[in-house]
Amino acid sequence: MKLVIDARFTRVDQLDGISRFGANLIAATARLADVTMLVSDERQLAWLPDVPWVKINSPLSPAELFVARRVNRLGADVVFCPMQT
Repeated sequence: MKLVIDARFTRVDQLDGISRFGANLIAATARLADVTMLVSDERQLAWLPDVPWVKINSPLSPAELFVARRVNRLGADVVFCPMQT
């Protein structure tokens, strides 16, 4: 199973609740499935597990309207976002 997890809400300065939840979820699921993270800033990688990642736009960008098109190209079976977007 190919799983894509949106890690774009991970803070770059320090971990907060959603950042920690996302990082731990990625680490746990990476042991069970083929996981790819979505990041919007390479500085986020310092807080995230060492799994494959793809850089896409910020979730606050107007390009967010078209993010589904980019994510669909990754061929994921499941896409998960820890924020209520």
